[in-house]
Amino acid sequence: MSRQISFQTMLTSTQCVENLFDHKLSCNRASASAGYVFRSGMLSEWLENERNSMRFLNHLLCRPLRDLWTEDPPELKKRAGAARWRPTISEYRQAEGSVVSAVAQRLLTTDAPSETTQDLAASAQLVSTTGALSLAAAGNSENSVSSGLGASLGASLERPGTSLRGGGRVAMTVLRPQQQKAATALPQLAMPQQGQEAQAGPERSPRRSLLGVKNGETLKIVMAPQRMRTTIGFEQRPSQGALDGSLPRLTLFEHVSGARVLADLFPYYRLPNGKKAYYYYDAGVVVDEVEVLPSDPPQRPTSVPQALQQNMPLASVLNSISKPPGSAPPFIPFKPVPRLVPLPSRHTLPVQQPNRFKLSNFGHLREENLQMVLLARRITQQLVDIREEALEEKEVRAAWTVEQSAIWRPRLREADSRGFWDTPGCRDRMFEADWARACNKEKFATMMARENKNSKAPVEDKVALKEIHDTVRQYYELINSAFTFYPTGTSADVFHMGLNNFTGMLEDCKISDADSQYVRRSDCDTLFIVANYQPDKKDPSVAVNDEHALMRFEFLEAIVRLAVAKYGKAQQTESVATAVQMLCEQNLMPGVRSVALTAPNTFRTERLYTEEVDLLYKKHLVLLKAIYTAFRRAPNGGGLRLKVLRMDSWLGLLESGHLLDADLGLQQAQLCFLWSRMLVVDEIKDFARHEALSFVDFLEALARVAELKSLPSYSDLEDAGYDNILAWQFDREANSSMPPDQLPEILKPRPMDTMRPLYAGLDVMLNLLFRRLAYDPTQPNAPFSYDACLRVMKRQDKEMGS
Repeated sequence: MSRQISFQTMLTSTQCVENLFDHKLSCNRASASAGYVFRSGMLSEWLENERNSMRFLNHLLCRPLRDLWTEDPPELKKRAGAARWRPTISEYRQAEGSVVSAVAQRLLTTDAPSETTQDLAASAQLVSTTGALSLAAAGNSENSVSSGLGASLGASLERPGTSLRGGGRVAMTVLRPQQQKAATALPQLAMPQQGQEAQAGPERSPRRSLLGVKNGETLKIVMAPQRMRTTIGFEQRPSQGALDGSLPRLTLFEHVSGARVLADLFPYYRLPNGKKAYYYYDAGVVVDEVEVLPSDPPQRPTSVPQALQQNMPLASVLNSISKPPGSAPPFIPFKPVPRLVPLPSRHTLPVQQPNRFKLSNFGHLREENLQMVLLARRITQQLVDIREEALEEKEVRAAWTVEQSAIWRPRLREADSRGFWDTPGCRDRMFEADWARACNKEKFATMMARENKNSKAPVEDKVALKEIHDTVRQYYELINSAFTFYPTGTSADVFHMGLNNFTGMLEDCKISDADSQYVRRSDCDTLFIVANYQPDKKDPSVAVNDEHALMRFEFLEAIVRLAVAKYGKAQQTESVATAVQMLCEQNLMPGVRSVALTAPNTFRTERLYTEEVDLLYKKHLVLLKAIYTAFRRAPNGGGLRLKVLRMDSWLGLLESGHLLDADLGLQQAQLCFLWSRMLVVDEIKDFARHEALSFVDFLEALARVAELKSLPSYSDLEDAGYDNILAWQFDREANSSMPPDQLPEILKPRPMDTMRPLYAGLDVMLNLLFRRLAYDPTQPNAPFSYDACLRVMKRQDKEMGS
């Protein structure tokens, strides 16, 4: 504990020792910044800074108009917040004759410090002998008492302010001892230790500590600024004013070391007896609770008379000007600041640094060139005769719908869904056909019945089969997507899944396990052979069923057998339905590549079925039909040319148009073919439709190719100096061996741009296809025309025969 003592005012020679600690306002004061002050009250201290005092009323009323245009004072911002939990404590004062509660008795009870006993005794002796108190420099031999006192008191002559003590968080206690005569006061001042007893006459005096103060003195708390209303005690029976809210109220509760309840919210205060506590101060005014906003300020002056302010300020804003909300301590409203919302965990916009998630990275978008498609139309001025005629109201054209399109209308009669999309009803019928054909295989049905019988709680075969049926139907779309995707990427048949494709799916989905008893690589190969086995060689499916690859219904059987081998047989479950669910959720869902889960209906709804694409196909309908007819090929075994476009014919068309390149690989070209087909319910009876594209499907496949190619727009070609898209392709093929970073910007590979309308990219791609099919290497400079391309396609169709 520090022993600095400051004396704010010198004692005059006419004052005696009894008046040294007088409690009157005119008495001189001494304060100790170590935590205890023996002095009189300072009721006038607050008047120097109080805004509402009478001496500052004229300044308040005559405030210039310029103050109305300033921003909120810094004091308002400084004091706004949890002010009630941070009250300013001026001092702790002795509460004489008060009966306090048990909590206050424990927290607000203190003893006088024993360290200042000799210093205060020396000061009392000095006043009694010389009649004055002065602090001589240390080492002055003329006045040993004064020099010793000055050395012990230090060089501070002023009372430490409340702001220096952290707003009262460092305690300062004011104790006023009882008045005594000088003859009896000096012996008590000279008492060597606190707590000794003093004899005064024949009676035994009560125990006294330093300067006659009783041990364990109870304290009152004086708030800043000091007023009569801000001296608060903790009596057992509070006054009526404290109960009804007309007087200030102070709540005090102890802070236990180590507790974290309010540690990060509000500061604690150190009490005179060394304990720690929290305060909550209610000054009894509405300003603490309600935010009082100032009225709108007047307009700025535009002339000298307006700026001189010849009258009083506006009465409606006078109160707000004199005392803005929260500016008069300690009446500060509590305004909790809410926490900021957490930053998102992913970027939803194309930002420059997508892998960083700091605040500065959100909204920092990539700078990309905005591509616009401009359609130039020639306007011809015509001279017409003006005649007055009755105008007929034109009918408002209804919005375009796919049902009105002559291009897509054939799907209503060609597709098994009898619509423009693959419907859930059509998918249900397709699953039932596949499941019935799989269950007709005796070995598959026997296997499911055997697994049900071997379980600890077997059920009827029909019930068990119904559970397996419902589970497989639940994940049928996922299973069918895997069957469609994994046969692609090779030159083999994409409508059957071979052993190599089946093994690739097992590796992606992590189904095979070298340490397992039933799903080792060799076990999985055996399951493939068992599922592919066709017992009835006279069955109609033999004609279209490859004996070395799985069809769709056989793939369903393989999935069920894999589920039983990996999770069934009492390894993790005895239920076949549960095993199928575990295989789909734990292996197929996370393992199947995301591109395989592409829904064909999404592209049709969002990109394909638009009026612009419909008009573009109508414009080139004759030439597109000629191309579709010219590339139809005969079956591999010979015979007449087919009326539909099969996979080999589709790939031949893309090769003739030089569309297979780095932007469009073999697997992507095959997926465009497969996703453009409408669902076929029975893959055995309707295998010819299942493996081919109708003309409407062919148009959808071309649109999917245009989406993946992302060719440059006409404006980009013109800016780069190309006359047409074919010249650009020739230049790109000539520079195909160069690294991509060394190519000009117009020749670099472009990512798929889903923001550009489909019809814009489709128009460029069709233009490239037409020019490439009509190009004659022997006449490279021959001009292009649609009629020339149409003649080339008709000649090719005639050469291939019927």
